[in-house]
Amino acid sequence: MSQTQKAQGYIPNKQAKHQVVNGYLPDERPSFVKLLLYALQQVIVMFPATVTVALITGFHVSTTIFASGLATVCFTLITGRKIPMYYGSSFAYLAAIASMVVAEGGQMGAPGTFVLPTELISKAQFGIVLSGLISIFAGLLVKWGGMDKVDKILPASVTGPVAMIIGLTLSGNAMMDAAPAAGQSQMVWVVSLVTLLSTVIYSKKLKGFLGQLPLLLGAATGCVAAVLLLLLTGESLFRDIPAASLAASTWKLGDGSLFALPAFSLPTANWASVIAIMPIAIATIPESTAHM
Repeated sequence: MSQTQKAQGYIPNKQAKHQVVNGYLPDERPSFVKLLLYALQQVIVMFPATVTVALITGFHVSTTIFASGLATVCFTLITGRKIPMYYGSSFAYLAAIASMVVAEGGQMGAPGTFVLPTELISKAQFGIVLSGLISIFAGLLVKWGGMDKVDKILPASVTGPVAMIIGLTLSGNAMMDAAPAAGQSQMVWVVSLVTLLSTVIYSKKLKGFLGQLPLLLGAATGCVAAVLLLLLTGESLFRDIPAASLAASTWKLGDGSLFALPAFSLPTANWASVIAIMPIAIATIPESTAHM
């Protein structure tokens, strides 16, 4: 089998001589145009998710984006630019952070309508940092003893139900995001369904290079639907980042939608945060090992 065949992922089967699966080997690089489209798809996938976690938890949006970018740059450099992975926010922490906030006498509000006080964010940071230390320990364990060590400590019977619970917990957030916001018409459902169905169709029907861009094409189709509804009805269905999230920045350019200086804080020791947040590493460690 040639290197080109390996790069394209030829898999023999009984029905055809070869089945082609498009992809790239670690030492290969797509053309600039393809690379740009892949990058745009990655932004569409990861940026809204990263911002959404900040809006739901009440964390500073600008700080979350900064930390996400910094983690991505560090990971890229540490791995010698061999593994293209983006480090965004994890939805696995939503319920844990909410429980910690309530335990400390705080209150959660509707996504995008509130920002947690700095002292509560600092307490949550303490549990997040300890969760990260557990992930680092798991990485060293894999390096020294192999994946078998992690599989023994966190078998599929443990990690599987955890992943299922996280997914089921997030289903409500997905419905809320697809539903009309306050003051919007029910036409939002049209855009949401168009985006969802077109993405599914693209992922199933398109082949080759376009078959690798279903999320980008699905989002573009949803935007086209929103523009058409704007022209027909005069109502804009596009959403902005809530002002409450931008107002918490240390400094912002204009309204902060284009640039905002993050508001930083240091972790504060808190055992409620440790109990609620640190065990979430059970969910994130299998995710990271699966990516690798």
